[in-house]
Amino acid sequence: LASLESVQFVTNLLFGKFLLGAQVTRAMFGGTFLTVVGTVLAVQFSSKETLDLNTNEMKMLYCNPAYLIYLAIMVILLFALRFLYDRLEELKSSGKPIRYSDVV
Repeated sequence: LASLESVQFVTNLLFGKFLLGAQVTRAMFGGTFLTVVGTVLAVQFSSKETLDLNTNEMKMLYCNPAYLIYLAIMVILLFALRFLYDRLEELKSSGKPIRYSDVV
């Protein structure tokens, strides 16, 4: 299914150009082309064997300490970034944005 994700970039490019009349640059075409080529290469050289896991084996994978640490780090980052975003928006609305915040 991941290989279908590059189709989104192609359709966005085409819909933007033909339905919305947006200007599509060479960089956009190049980026879309590289995305499609990368997807084709990833699919071509990926493993073709299928894992057949039962419920207990799936549970064991989700209880793997490495996965749980990864999950904890992602949740911590989620809250930290949300806090940072709220703080920056608060500064912006009070008229005291940080320098170069309009660039980000």
